[in-house]
Amino acid sequence: MKNMQKGFSLIELMITVAIIGILSAIAIPSYANYQVKAKMTAGLAEVTTGKKVVEVKLNNGEIITNAAAIGLAATTHNCTITAEVANTGIVFISCLMANAPGKISAAKITWTRAVGGEWTCVTTGIVAGFEDLAPKTCKQV
Repeated sequence: MKNMQKGFSLIELMITVAIIGILSAIAIPSYANYQVKAKMTAGLAEVTTGKKVVEVKLNNGEIITNAAAIGLAATTHNCTITAEVANTGIVFISCLMANAPGKISAAKITWTRAVGGEWTCVTTGIVAGFEDLAPKTCKQV
């Protein structure tokens, strides 16, 4: 009884390190995808706020020329924002992702308002195989 072991054996330490390695191998990619989804959602939130202003401006007969005309900054930490009206009367509000990881570096979220007033949202430019990173309300096409 006097020779009781104090501390951990080498095998116990190796098992602990292996378990931590396995957990890290699973957690790090999941966390990276979480960060990408959060970035996409933040971009969507930034352009979605312009929809109400577009409706007000169109109802008042005002012209929408750019993002500033609907109260949005042209560039933010998440997006380069554009707003335009096509010759057909269709309105586009877009967010081209900025400061984004490789999977979404070319991603673009676009709200489109049809002449009848219906809004639709699509995402383009996400790397193939990662389409699920697009916001749920704005699927990749």
